[in-house]
Amino acid sequence: MNNERQNRFGRTLLIALGLFLASCNPSLAGPYAPAAGQPGSTAISKDDARIKAWAVDWQNYDVGTDVDGTWQTPERALGPSQGTAIDIVALGRGGEITLIFDPPIGNGPGWDFAIFENSFSDRFLELGYVEVSTNGIDFFRFENDSLTAIPVGGFGFTDPTNVTGFGGKYRQAYGTPFDLSELAGVSPLLDLKNIPYVKIIDIIGNGTYLDTSGDVIYDPYPSFGSAGFDLDAIGLIWTCDNLFSPATPDLETPEDGETDVSLTPTPQTGPFIDDDNPECEFHLQTRWQISTDTSFSGNSLVLDALSAENLTEISISGALLSPGTTYYWRAQHIDSGNEPSPFSNVYAFTTSSVNPDTNPPPNGNGIPDDQEVIDDSDLGLLPDRPISDTYKMLETVTGDGPIAVELDSSSGTDHIQYVESIDPATLPDSPEGGKPDIFPMGVMNFRVKVPPAAVAEVTLHFSNKLPTTYRWYKFHPRNGWYPLPDDVASFSPDGKSLTLSIKDGGPHDADGAVNGIVLDSGGVGSMGTASIPESGSSGIEGGCFIATAAYGSTTDRQVALFKDFRDRHLLSWQSGRAVVNTYYRYSPPLADAIARHDGARRVVRILLLPVAALCYLVMRWSLWHTVFSVIILIGVAGILHIGLSQRSTASQR
Repeated sequence: MNNERQNRFGRTLLIALGLFLASCNPSLAGPYAPAAGQPGSTAISKDDARIKAWAVDWQNYDVGTDVDGTWQTPERALGPSQGTAIDIVALGRGGEITLIFDPPIGNGPGWDFAIFENSFSDRFLELGYVEVSTNGIDFFRFENDSLTAIPVGGFGFTDPTNVTGFGGKYRQAYGTPFDLSELAGVSPLLDLKNIPYVKIIDIIGNGTYLDTSGDVIYDPYPSFGSAGFDLDAIGLIWTCDNLFSPATPDLETPEDGETDVSLTPTPQTGPFIDDDNPECEFHLQTRWQISTDTSFSGNSLVLDALSAENLTEISISGALLSPGTTYYWRAQHIDSGNEPSPFSNVYAFTTSSVNPDTNPPPNGNGIPDDQEVIDDSDLGLLPDRPISDTYKMLETVTGDGPIAVELDSSSGTDHIQYVESIDPATLPDSPEGGKPDIFPMGVMNFRVKVPPAAVAEVTLHFSNKLPTTYRWYKFHPRNGWYPLPDDVASFSPDGKSLTLSIKDGGPHDADGAVNGIVLDSGGVGSMGTASIPESGSSGIEGGCFIATAAYGSTTDRQVALFKDFRDRHLLSWQSGRAVVNTYYRYSPPLADAIARHDGARRVVRILLLPVAALCYLVMRWSLWHTVFSVIILIGVAGILHIGLSQRSTASQR
């Protein structure tokens, strides 16, 4: 106890002596930022609102010499700065410590963290190197510069305008700030968005330590009792972790109480706002909900979609809304940390009582009057079949119609509520592309009533045979354009019909809600320029055109493997869908040529063997495991090739 009192008394005397000597110090003259409180200073107060968090743990406290036990408590450097002379951990001469942050520090605009030392004046500066790390092993130092030309005694002073890039530049209660941008590109091991570790290394001020330029560094030396850098705290200013939820979005259109709204509106929100680091956090997606009442639940919910591309607006399918109906809508912004905002206020709007795309208005049978076909007896679709709840027939507004839509009600599904043909030109392309060049039958919108969570089996009958190399391309309000997998959209063998199997609330239900309503907007399309075959001709079946041409059947196990790889891997992410779309655009002509020549089919089958092996490995193992294995195999093959070549050369001699 007496020893501790003596230490505290001695430190008080040092502070008093320092304050006295500070009053005699000459004016400052260096090129760098001046002391705290002076114009141009970069000092950050311990109470600065920009500081969002503090260190939560420490490691590797390697105390140097001339430090009494009183000052060897690393926990004092955790949590907020106290701004006092005694609530510190002393590093000692040449000592070091690493503080740990959770959440980690991130690289934002301006300063990212600040280091607090306990200097009792603006010019008694005990300096330290500052290093940061992502993995806690590899540390990288901030550049620094010292212009102090002569040694500084144990109670001497350092002009703060002569030093930069060191911890300890400012007096107690004021932190020295650091910007991670200064370390950009120094190493692939350093992720500036993820810095959990900050290391402070004391600089022994006797001239043995150097700055980045190789110049000698002087600071107070020698000092005793609590020698070296005295760490109070480190404050986190920017982080890439979610500390804040996004702000509640504002709704723009349709406005609250708006009437006579189109059946295909484009709801829009205001801009995304988040107080987290804009360099790390961004607008990831938006949740959109439309309901027939304010509960936004059960059968009242007609849309519950997550939009990851059209973030502040969404296109609504013409089959989603009914004329003359009041709807309620709201939205929610979600940031890149998957942190949602509160839902917006609820706005109400009422749709037009007359469909503006239909004149006269619909007559109640679920088909626009100007598209309705009453008698199909001369069209060769389903002879003598009347219009009913499960069978609709209509002229297409573009392409080679008419078309019939049939619902399989044997599984308990109810009826077709609405169906219409629309011009594909009225629907936008996806941001990454993917909208087909050809829609031989235009685009269909339909709305089917089913038991909640049931699967709607809808068959479309065409007046002309379509090549089965075509696909059903869906326009989804949150995913844009993409081809449906073969187990969801399948052609009949003769190419005159296609069956869709879409589950209520499933990934291909446009409203995204388990509400007893299945919505679809899409059409048979092609990314290439192939034309519709004449009646009686045949196309290559399935979606893997080249593989199907080479193996001769969509049921071949290699073709099934490629389809499985496409559906499970390529179609599950944006760039993969772009690859698939490009393939569908350019492969049909090549597939047709391959299918006509047996020799070409044999060659392509051989060339596809390594591709099939890679697809199999990726689906069985992880992608990187597969890449590593392939590299090993290539290496082994290369070694064998070199060995055999050398052996052949030796035998020839």
